[in-house]
Amino acid sequence: MSHDNGLQALKDGDVKTAIPLLAKAVQETAYSSDALNDAYTLALYRAGEKTRLAYAAIEIGDSLLQKNPALAMDYFQRAFLGELDSACVRYIGEIYEGWAALKPSTKSPSGEPIKKVAHVMRSSISIMGISTLVPILQEMENLGEKAEDIEKIKKLNQKLNTICKQALEEIEKEKSNYV
Repeated sequence: MSHDNGLQALKDGDVKTAIPLLAKAVQETAYSSDALNDAYTLALYRAGEKTRLAYAAIEIGDSLLQKNPALAMDYFQRAFLGELDSACVRYIGEIYEGWAALKPSTKSPSGEPIKKVAHVMRSSISIMGISTLVPILQEMENLGEKAEDIEKIKKLNQKLNTICKQALEEIEKEKSNYV
């Protein structure tokens, strides 16, 4: 029942009432409802609860990693709207780096997995300010959509991995300035 009440409260603009109801609902459903997950993070965003949004989005993203990586990445993007500590930023960066490493299983005849991951990563890296990756990911997305030139995709992936590793190293250097 708190599910419906939480959704209605959000719809009515009463985020203060919606948040605890939706928090309970997403936990009760073990983050299995896309509608509840989305409503909960939206309520946190509208309430300006940035830190809570960040950690809720990471938790939801973690729960989706195995069954729906593209949707998990969407929640990791939402986490960047909040106030993350450096360990969480690094954690998300490592996940992105892992996705950047193509596995033989991603070479499907349709190229759809390559296209989807490249598309979502392109959106994510724009938020993080790593604009040098946009053309690389765009090209990977285009090649994945056409399901052609896997060798070029591999070369682009190597370049992507190198830049991601450099970005993570820069984060570590910056982190040491604040510790």
